[in-house]
Amino acid sequence: MFRLSFSFFLVFFLGLFVQAQSVMLDISSYRSSVYASLLGQIVGNTYGLGYEFMYIDEAGPDSFPYGYTWPLDTLVKYQGAFSDDDTDIEYIYLTLMETYGPEPTYFEVAEAWKHHIRKKVWCANRAALGLMHAGYYPPYTGRKEYNKQWMQIDPQLVNEIWAVCAPGMPKYAVEKSRYYASITSDSFGIEPTLFYASLYSRAFFEKNIDTLITKAKQDIGATTRFSMLVDYAQELAKTYPEDWTYARKLIKDRYMPKDGVYPSAWPPIDAQLNGALGILALLYGKGDFWKTIDLSCAMGMDADNQAATLGGLLGIIYGVDGIPKKLLYPVAGWEKPFNDRYSVISRFDLEDITISDFALRTLQQGIENLLLKGGKKKQIKGRAYIEINEGALFDAPFELCPIPQLYTEIGAPFSWELYAGKNTEDISWKVNGEMPEGLFMEGEKVI
Repeated sequence: MFRLSFSFFLVFFLGLFVQAQSVMLDISSYRSSVYASLLGQIVGNTYGLGYEFMYIDEAGPDSFPYGYTWPLDTLVKYQGAFSDDDTDIEYIYLTLMETYGPEPTYFEVAEAWKHHIRKKVWCANRAALGLMHAGYYPPYTGRKEYNKQWMQIDPQLVNEIWAVCAPGMPKYAVEKSRYYASITSDSFGIEPTLFYASLYSRAFFEKNIDTLITKAKQDIGATTRFSMLVDYAQELAKTYPEDWTYARKLIKDRYMPKDGVYPSAWPPIDAQLNGALGILALLYGKGDFWKTIDLSCAMGMDADNQAATLGGLLGIIYGVDGIPKKLLYPVAGWEKPFNDRYSVISRFDLEDITISDFALRTLQQGIENLLLKGGKKKQIKGRAYIEINEGALFDAPFELCPIPQLYTEIGAPFSWELYAGKNTEDISWKVNGEMPEGLFMEGEKVI
C-alpha cells in the first residue's frame, strides 16, 4: 500500500513538474528568440535570392559554402537589410496587429493589401490581390474556384509571424496560419504553411529537429498529403544519409507537377514541392545554420523562400549565437547585424525601420496575443514569465465582408456562400424582404 501511494505521488509530482516547465515562457528569452528568428529570415532571404530558380532540373553543386552573391550590392546601397516578399507582407501584418489587435479580420487584411501592395507581387499573392480589387474578399481570394494559383508556394513565405507570436501554442498557431493562408491558397496548397507554423510554435520549447517534425505531422494530420511527403523525405534521409542530391532527385521526380496539371501554374513554385525540399534541407543540415541555408539554395526551385523560413526556424532554436557572424555582417564596417536597418523598397506607405524595433514590436504583439489567449504574467526569482495556455484555439473573427458584384443567368445554376467566420454553425440567416424568383435560402448558402 505504501509503495503504491508513493508511486502515485511521484508520478503526480513529476507530471506537475513537466507541465509547469513546458508552459512557462521567459520573456527575456522570448525577446532574444524573436530577434534571432527575424535575423535568420533576413539572412536566409538575402542569401537565397542569389540562387532563386538557379537549380531546377538538377540540384546545385555539393560544394559549400556558396556565399552571398548579387544581393551584396543591394545591401551596400541601402546600408542594411531590404524588404522582400519573405518579410514585407509580415511587416504589413505587424502593423495590422498593432492597429486592430492580434487577430485582424479578412476585411482589414484585404484593405491593407490593396493599399500597401502595388508591385513585386506574384503567383497566388498576385491573383488574390487582383480578386480583392475586383471586390472579392478572403477566403474567396484563395479558393481554387477563383484563384488559379492556389497550389503555389506563396503562403509559406508570408505567415511565419503568426507562429512567432504564438510560442508554445501549436494548435492555435496552425489554425491561425490556416486562416491567413486561405487568403491566397486552398486545399493542400496551405499544408506546408501549417507544418512550418507548428515547427515555429514548438521550437521555442523543443530544440530537437526530429521531434519537432514528428509533432508537426501530428498537428496537421498524419494522413495529409504533406505529412506523407515529409515521411518520404525522412525515409530518404535515412536511406541515403550521405547523398542529399539523390534524395532531392527522388523528391523532384515524384512530386514536381508535370506541365499542364495545373493550367497557368509554374511547377517550380509548387507549395508541396518547395515545402518538402525545405524539410530535406533541414534534415541534411542537422542543425548547422550555414549548411542548412546552403542546402536550401542547392535544393533549388524558389530557394530563397526555403532559406528564409528555415533561417527563421533555426534562429528560434539556436539564437543569434547560432548564426555565423559572416552571415550577419556581410558588409565590412557594420557594427550590428545587417547594420540594424530594414529598408522598405517593395511596399507602398510603410516606413523604414530598425531590425531591433521590428523584433521588439513583434515581441509586444506576441505577448499581447499570449495574454489574449489565456496566458498569465508571472514573476519567478525576479524574472518575468508568461504562463502559456498550451491548449489555446483559434476561432476566426465574426465578420460579413461585402459581396462582389455577381452575375447569373436565367435557367443556369447559381450559388454564393455567405462567409461569416469559422463557427458558422452558430449563425442563423434570415432573408430581409423577398428573394428574386428562382432563388432561395438553403442552410448557409443562397442558391
